Amino acid sequence: MRCENLKIELDTVPSLETNDPYFAGVASHIQTCDICRAKLIKRLEAERSIKIALDTMAPVPETLVSSVINNTKTLRPVKSRWRKWSAIAASFLLVVGLSASSYSYWAHLQTQSALKRLCAISIKNHEMHSEPDFISVNAEQIATWLSKRLDRVVRVPEFILASSAVEGGRRCALGKYAAGVFHFEIGGKRSTLFSFYPQQFNVEGAVVPPKLDMGYTVAVWSEDGLGYSLVSEAPPDKVKALFVKAKVI
Repeated sequence: MRCENLKIELDTVPSLETNDPYFAGVASHIQTCDICRAKLIKRLEAERSIKIALDTMAPVPETLVSSVINNTKTLRPVKSRWRKWSAIAASFLLVVGLSASSYSYWAHLQTQSALKRLCAISIKNHEMHSEPDFISVNAEQIATWLSKRLDRVVRVPEFILASSAVEGGRRCALGKYAAGVFHFEIGGKRSTLFSFYPQQFNVEGAVVPPKLDMGYTVAVWSEDGLGYSLVSEAPPDKVKALFVKAKVI
């Protein structure tokens, strides 16, 4: 397999020795490709360093305040008591600031990794399944059918209503979770929309505007508490026009 076709997997594979069937291709590839193996090792080491830094910096030491107070007791000018409290406040703010900054950066990396994996498994599902299980041109009927099959609410997103070319729906396994699927067309090009709970994929509040990925236009967003990932064979400008029409992003 060509290296450029494994970019997403190399950015999301959790370890060199993963047994996850989804990463079987990249696991086999790095056994013979020294370049990709080196890139993966470098990425894993960087993420490990960030994790170590976060674990080290995140807790605020319980002895911080008492330590600063004890160290400042030797300075006893009567009119300089404010220095002691300034030192305490400055030390506390420094620790909290560094911890918050490290956590925010780590959380950002985790979200980006989750989005890449979500796009990758959505593309793979789109490629493997082209026919709906339930055929209908009525989006509300499809949503009702999916709600019964999944035993949870599936709503018709504004994006689907704007496309006006619905073909049907089906239930699928997206990663390890069950998702609802809408089959439809954008400008005559096959498109698939997956519906799920954002918390299942750790993408709460995250947005991926329409962009090219592995030859497809992909997008991720949330609407009324539900998450959606789109894979379309239509060009990005066509998809963006629908997003504008539906006021999605």
